[in-house]
Amino acid sequence: SQWVKDSTKVNDHVVVVRKLSIGDADELKRLGDRIISNIGSGIGILFDDGGEKPAALVVVSADLVKKELNAGKIAKEIGSFMGGGGGGKPHLATAGGKDSNAINEAMKRTEELITKTLA
Repeated sequence: SQWVKDSTKVNDHVVVVRKLSIGDADELKRLGDRIISNIGSGIGILFDDGGEKPAALVVVSADLVKKELNAGKIAKEIGSFMGGGGGGKPHLATAGGKDSNAINEAMKRTEELITKTLA
């Protein structure tokens, strides 16, 4: 998909960070599944400003989960960037915030976090 083409790479792992306006957690999860099936090894993070409060989905490929990378921990950090919290499973987690205006700054901080995590 186009997102994968527009993604960045950190140490041979694909990193997809996107902002959408859908306001639907199930649709966000479907998109996250699609990203993981397309990238092979990497992390996908989808921010959603379509709901009443900002949300994010974190998906981590199986090989990175085996290397102790945890989507739940990443989601918790991302949630804190937006004035909220997060958590979930090692391969899939969600985050929620209080302030939709915080999404752009949260995306920047997330990219820095992922680059550091995969370095």
